[in-house]
Amino acid sequence: MGNAKRGMQGHGESDANMQGVPPGRRKQRGYVLLLTLVVLGAVMTLGLSMLTNVSSGRKLATESRKGSQSRYAAESAIAMVINRTANSVDSNGFLVEFPSTTVNLYGHNVVVTSDMETLPSGAERMDSIRTKFDLLTFRSYTNIEAVSTDTSTGSRARIRQRIAFDQYPIFQFATYWEGVMLLDPGSNMSINGRVHCNARVKLFPWSLLSLEDWFTSPCDIWNMKSAAGSGIRFKGVDGVLGTYMTPPNAFTPVDTPFYGGVKRMRVAYGSQVPVFKMPIGTRNAILIVQPKNVDDKGQSGFTENTTSKKQKFVYKADLIYRKRNAAGTLIKAWYRNLADGSEAAESGASNASLNNALVNPPGNPNPDLLYDFGDQTWMNATFIDMSKFFLASTLPADQVIYLEGRFNASAAPITRDVFVLYNASTLGRNITFASNCPVYIWGNFNKTATKSAAIAADIISVLSPGWNPSYTAGTATRAAQNDEVYACLLGGVRRARVHPAWNDPADPDYYNWNQDDNASYSDRIGQPHNHMSLMEDWTGKTLTFSGSQVALWRCLYSTGQFRWNPGNNVYVQPTRAFTFDTRYNSLKNMPPGTPTVISPFNLDYYEIHEE
Repeated sequence: MGNAKRGMQGHGESDANMQGVPPGRRKQRGYVLLLTLVVLGAVMTLGLSMLTNVSSGRKLATESRKGSQSRYAAESAIAMVINRTANSVDSNGFLVEFPSTTVNLYGHNVVVTSDMETLPSGAERMDSIRTKFDLLTFRSYTNIEAVSTDTSTGSRARIRQRIAFDQYPIFQFATYWEGVMLLDPGSNMSINGRVHCNARVKLFPWSLLSLEDWFTSPCDIWNMKSAAGSGIRFKGVDGVLGTYMTPPNAFTPVDTPFYGGVKRMRVAYGSQVPVFKMPIGTRNAILIVQPKNVDDKGQSGFTENTTSKKQKFVYKADLIYRKRNAAGTLIKAWYRNLADGSEAAESGASNASLNNALVNPPGNPNPDLLYDFGDQTWMNATFIDMSKFFLASTLPADQVIYLEGRFNASAAPITRDVFVLYNASTLGRNITFASNCPVYIWGNFNKTATKSAAIAADIISVLSPGWNPSYTAGTATRAAQNDEVYACLLGGVRRARVHPAWNDPADPDYYNWNQDDNASYSDRIGQPHNHMSLMEDWTGKTLTFSGSQVALWRCLYSTGQFRWNPGNNVYVQPTRAFTFDTRYNSLKNMPPGTPTVISPFNLDYYEIHEE
């Protein structure tokens, strides 16, 4: 009872405290208390809700991170397929479809499928596109899908991309030049296909020069009068050739008022023209004709990568011929590249059959030798009789044949291997010959039933049907006969003035084309009209050529001084009937193994979210 009494007393004290308070104030205090309780409840509810949302947010962030990781793994796998597809081209220049596969990336299993778009006939779809300055582009399409699954959480992402692959084959040009171009033909000359130079151009005609298609350079194009009767004309965008115009005596840009303000001619230079480079990284382009595991300076021990394997002819070859020293013995043998990237030696019987074509010309008083009047030295020559080459061959119709030789100027005696193709008027099939050494074409080449053909070498020389293998250093008279060559030629150029340091590939100036461009022209080299090295007196004779001429490098081995006039007893210029072979406006007609720049880009991107 006492406790109860105290409680009652306490309550009484509270009532007593309220005495004297008006009833309205009492009511307001009640409302405040009620409002406080409501706010407190809302805050508690909001706090619980925030705790719930934070927990959910953490869960969503975790799931998003897992999804992102799966997406990144899928995108990485697609990038891998794009790269491998761009580096997988068959002998006709078409992309090879990447097979479906599963890869493990960042703890994800990624299933990647690739579908090359085809025509109703089943052939690979290939769109032919003419872009700025008439650059010929061949575009194919691939749909790639990647499904990535996190192996620990099961999180999945599915991505699809449609990729276009643009291809730019190097033999689409009538003339393609890497370094300074000094076009100074001594006889009338016409170039009826596209011309591109990655450096400065100086047109210096000694006679009449016609440029009948686009002429482009990312640098300057200048011209200058060389002699009385010299002139130059360009083809306009309307397809009509302008009249011959005599340039002034000083070098002048081709778009000066001298040309009468005509801006419609097919000439473009400067920043609007892109530099067109073969994708071989920091290496000089001569890398593409080097043997396996040999760099652009001719040094062995080079570590190959995807790009070098794609561009090197030796990896594209259906057949490889090697001349190598082994324990002091010269070994000559044929090899094949196998599908898995390895290679195998030809059988003894096959070697014997192929060796039937390695025949010295009848009556040759200098077996296995040829005197080069440009380098002024004897060469160790392997003569290849093309009429006997394929008699017992089981190789496919389109072939790349790699001829590997030795070239060592520091050896004693000096080793200088070269290859001479003769009896080659009829080839019988599409073919490309590639070599790290100089290659000579003796007589008509690919004249009858013309096929798609190419020769890629350190330097390419042409010997007319009138050439005699008995010529020696003392032979002063070497009369040429009319000759015809139908092929794409990819080779180097000599220097006009030999500097000892410049003959060292390790010297920075070795590949410095600008050394050939000075006021006195003392370092001038033979240019597009002299891309085919000559060694005869062509007075009154015609050299007919149809194809593409590409110069990407300095000769690594043929380092003799370039000479042209009769006083040097090297050659007298022919009448040049040079044309671009329009068959090379089609990718399927390109010679086997044609070097190509491939540029992929994304057309469409689809992402399908999956848990």
